Amino acid sequence: MISDELKQQLGIDDDGAYRIHPDTGRVQKERLFGWKNTNRRVDQASGAIQERGLFGWRGTGMRIDPDSGVLQKTGFLWNSDMGTRIHPQTGVVQQRRWFGWRDTKERIDPDTGMQQKRGWFGWKDKA
Repeated sequence: MISDELKQQLGIDDDGAYRIHPDTGRVQKERLFGWKNTNRRVDQASGAIQERGLFGWRGTGMRIDPDSGVLQKTGFLWNSDMGTRIHPQTGVVQQRRWFGWRDTKERIDPDTGMQQKRGWFGWKDKA
């Protein structure tokens, strides 16, 4: 299961399929007639997780480091790691352990942005 903290920050709940649009960074939910934007996005340049407000996009105080994929809480002088990351090359959601990172059974597909679960024969889109 994707880290609860990560799911909360991205506005993902357990009903339905979600993706992060590869070009825009918008979090989208699958509907009957295609994908619908939610009120969250990941800024492509800074990795900031943003929420749509009345006057545009505003920060949530969290970001996904563009280089390492680590979920971070933004601070005044520096950012603090939250112990969860999206592997930059594979998209696998990983949890920090004593001796490195451990894979979970979910990932964000790097090509399509789809939320996927590990199956017997590879990755399957979450439906």
